[in-house]
Amino acid sequence: MNSDKIKKYQETYQYMVASRYTDHLQAEASKRGEVFFYIPSSGHELTALFSHYLKPYDWLHLHYRDRALAYARGVTYETVFNGLFSRENSNSAGRRMPAFPCDKSLNIMSTPTLVGSNSLQAVGVAHAIKEENESPIVLVSVGDGSTQQGDFYEAIAEAVRSNLRVIFLIEDNRFALSTPTKGNTFYSLPNIEIEEFYGIKIKRINGSDAIDADEKISESINESRLNNKPQILIFNVERLESHTNADDQTVYRSKEDLSNSLKNLDPCSNLRNLLINNGISEKTLNDIETKIQKEIDLAFQLARNGNPPKPTFTAKRPLPIPKVEHEVKNDQRSLTMLAAMRETLRFQLKTSNEVILLGQDIEDPKGDVFGLTRTLSTEFPKQVRNSALAENTILGVSTGLALAGKKPIAFMQFSDFLPVAFNHLLSEIGAMYWRTNGQWNAPVNVIAIAGGYRPGLGPYHAQTFESICAHIPGIDVIMPSTAEDAAGLMNAISESNRPSIFLFPKSLINDRSRMTSSDINNHYVPIGKAKISRTGQDLTIVSWGSTMPLCEKAGDEFYDVGINIEVIDLRTIFPWDVDCILNSVKKTKKLIVVHEDNQTCGMGAEIISKISELTNSSIITKRITRPDTYIPYDYSSQIEVLPSFKNIIETCATMLDADVVWDKQDSDETGELNVKAIGSSPSDETVNITEFFVSEGDDVEDGQLLASVEADKASMEISAPSSGKIQKINADVGDQLKVGSSLLTIITDNMSKSKPITEEDSGNPVITKNRSQHKKEISNENNQETLVESIYLSNITKVLGSRHLSNDEILSKNSDWDSEAIQKRTGIENRYWIDKDENVLTLAVSATQKLLDKEGLDISEIGAIICSTGTPLSMTPSLACRVLNELSPEKGEVLMQAHDVNAACSGYIYALQSAFDFISNAPNKKVIVITAETLSPMINKNDPKTYPLFGDAATATLISNENRPGSINVKLNRPVLSATGVDPKVLYVPNLGSDEFIEMEGLTVFKLAVRKMIDMLDQACLNQGITVNDLNYIVPHQANERIIEAIRKTIHCPLDKMFNHIKKYGNTSSNTIPIALEELLPNLPSGNLIGLTAFGGGFTFGAAVIEKVEGDKK
Repeated sequence: MNSDKIKKYQETYQYMVASRYTDHLQAEASKRGEVFFYIPSSGHELTALFSHYLKPYDWLHLHYRDRALAYARGVTYETVFNGLFSRENSNSAGRRMPAFPCDKSLNIMSTPTLVGSNSLQAVGVAHAIKEENESPIVLVSVGDGSTQQGDFYEAIAEAVRSNLRVIFLIEDNRFALSTPTKGNTFYSLPNIEIEEFYGIKIKRINGSDAIDADEKISESINESRLNNKPQILIFNVERLESHTNADDQTVYRSKEDLSNSLKNLDPCSNLRNLLINNGISEKTLNDIETKIQKEIDLAFQLARNGNPPKPTFTAKRPLPIPKVEHEVKNDQRSLTMLAAMRETLRFQLKTSNEVILLGQDIEDPKGDVFGLTRTLSTEFPKQVRNSALAENTILGVSTGLALAGKKPIAFMQFSDFLPVAFNHLLSEIGAMYWRTNGQWNAPVNVIAIAGGYRPGLGPYHAQTFESICAHIPGIDVIMPSTAEDAAGLMNAISESNRPSIFLFPKSLINDRSRMTSSDINNHYVPIGKAKISRTGQDLTIVSWGSTMPLCEKAGDEFYDVGINIEVIDLRTIFPWDVDCILNSVKKTKKLIVVHEDNQTCGMGAEIISKISELTNSSIITKRITRPDTYIPYDYSSQIEVLPSFKNIIETCATMLDADVVWDKQDSDETGELNVKAIGSSPSDETVNITEFFVSEGDDVEDGQLLASVEADKASMEISAPSSGKIQKINADVGDQLKVGSSLLTIITDNMSKSKPITEEDSGNPVITKNRSQHKKEISNENNQETLVESIYLSNITKVLGSRHLSNDEILSKNSDWDSEAIQKRTGIENRYWIDKDENVLTLAVSATQKLLDKEGLDISEIGAIICSTGTPLSMTPSLACRVLNELSPEKGEVLMQAHDVNAACSGYIYALQSAFDFISNAPNKKVIVITAETLSPMINKNDPKTYPLFGDAATATLISNENRPGSINVKLNRPVLSATGVDPKVLYVPNLGSDEFIEMEGLTVFKLAVRKMIDMLDQACLNQGITVNDLNYIVPHQANERIIEAIRKTIHCPLDKMFNHIKKYGNTSSNTIPIALEELLPNLPSGNLIGLTAFGGGFTFGAAVIEKVEGDKK
């Protein structure tokens, strides 16, 4: 034997000895009760020879007894023992049982527990690396028992079909745990040993003979690398120890068998003897063993003393920071859901050649059963691939593609077929990120059409399974109901780098009432965010997918009688938007969840239980679901089984104490037969009329051709369902008709003939609102005992006029003042005025929307808007109502209190008192206080006393009894208010749009402002049992610096306690205090007391004491 080969075997021996000694140490640790589970590798060590022929760019998916090969590849002793002791820095952070290799840096994939599934993943990786120049191979090793799994056969078939460089290494130790495998595998039948399988020659290797193993391993790897073909190797080994420490092989193996294995078939002993026979001394080998044992002992002790892992409470990779949801304008909608999804796929394929589509029948000309992928394989032939008719292959291969860095989109023809490959979803795709502590990730997007509500479907083509999918911890589950949400969520999934199951409802894929725009690249919907489809206050309905149109239609019906139902489209099933639903239910106190999945353990039960846990008050709840049964083929039965429009209407009526009767007219009963437009498949929403074969007045026979139509998937002909006379043709050639609408009518005497039902036809609901009960509910709500401990301000947002003007910029050439004089007399250096496209409403709306966004709230969750303004666009409607109108959604009605406060510069304090009193009587409500003032249009440029003073701005403050997370976080005490009447011209602000200007008697205002602001602040402090000296800060109305300084000096307030930033913004009237708070409060520690005091035209005065607190953390 030459020296190179001896050197190779000597190196191999080190890894084998290391693995064998590892078995010894883990067995001893188990005896001491230090570890609870381990898998011995003794007898399988000679697979370490593969390491000499594998390149760094090759991939390995190992068997759980391949520890010696893992060591040879580069896995450290520390890694193995950290896994044994489930330490925090193990390759799974203590989440997996030991003996499952995983190291991304070495291209060692995560060995699955459910044996055999690694085979399909290996094939997926081989697909991904097939075109690489180095001709990398994938080695996948399994036990002899694993070869009886279907995944293994599918993997070999796929590797053969696609000429993939995969080495299928079968480590045959003669037992599948305790069951003998000889004569019971594909390569070992009862009476014969098979030499070839799927056209692949089977090579058998003696796993205890290094020379035989070395030769055949080298030959097989080279052949696979050169010929681009898979190999099957039977590596005959002996399992020298029990299956695991929980097994006792002496129960099912004879003493003679065990003795022979240890004596003659131990690969470590045999290789040791081979080395000695070829000139390596026993001392050399002893030294090698001693050195290795010392290294392993050290690693063992380090792991033994290592830190335990910390538990993790999610199995998912964190989502990226969400972008703003794309909004589609109604006049731009041109794509149905099916078309939008197709264009989204096209966009993703164009954007990245890493995107791979894999599924049955997805290549052209078929382009998917429903035409979803039509034209895509023609445009992207290398990225759109037909798969075998095998769901496990689709998902297993897609997992491998994802592990190799591709972005696979796996197509299941129907969601009903998902259970066939459930193991790949639950144990592999969903668990990969979690079980490898983020080393590996399998962001496979599984797309499946789902649901019923169409004739021609039955129990195995109409299920949704979203609740079963939502039980998989590591996978996002999506189910849109509109084209824009489908496209937006598909783009969000692509960016998330997380696995997902995307279920899209077949009943809506061609619905032209739910279309979207063609700018698919801009579409984006954040994962986990629900959408309020219709706003209301009386009842919350939550739904998704096929049932959404029914819920929205029900909302429309109740709106017509003055009942406002809030309809929420969940969109993402897991993770679902708890806050959106919770905030809605807090408002409505009633919740219905509608879904077409089974009732038991359905998402409806999860949503209702979670919301019930989180609400402090009692709520009324109801589920409308499919009973725990299958979906029948007969459509009339299907309508009864699935949630229906009638069922939703009647359930809502019961919860809302309304009466409903159904107005139904059936013209067919009068001898007039209505022939309806039908499609070629259950997904068709519309058809185009291509030809009529009859005219009005013609006599027709049963079965006679009436017309031909073209649907989305095929052309078809419509025949007469009965004999009679054509009364009326209701369309022209070229018209597009909705499926189910009237094509023509026939007068017939044969009305007894059965006609299949193709749609729900309950008639029109006539709803009557029970007003006495409604009054009773309102009375009960108003008479509830109020227990408001505290009222808080959580956030303040501001918007300034867009024109920034310094003193120099506002001075006219003839002015006697200069910039320094303005600053000296007023303290003002800058101000912001509105531009031509701005007004008081735009500022107010912008500030309020910023506040809602910051708080994560919708306008429908607000109980009142109180707007302080002295410059409204009109007296009626109020500015508060105008803001409400601008922020209200298109559908539904947002009801709340909304009014203006006109108290000039004291307006913020006045509005705070109104908000305080409102919440004291309605503790569950939230109030937005707006201040909005645009004084610049009313300034007299020729009056130097007033011209430099004023600025334009708006603010919005959220007030509630919740100590919410925020940047302001202060507790509000009830403000004190007062006023006195004076001559209007002392401080006069005219109506906006008049030809008048602001007028002011400066000296009179100065004296009264200073005195009254001090008096009011003293009164506010007295009410709290403190003095002004106890305040940490005083925030006066920022009128001008002379007034602020006069107050400070009069009450002997230190300079650093009196807040003054008049130079930044000028006098913005009622905005000055909230703008000051927005600047001051975020950095103040809790416990600080702040006094607010203001003075305004009229004259009005007000003051309050607020206390900085710690906001709740979400």
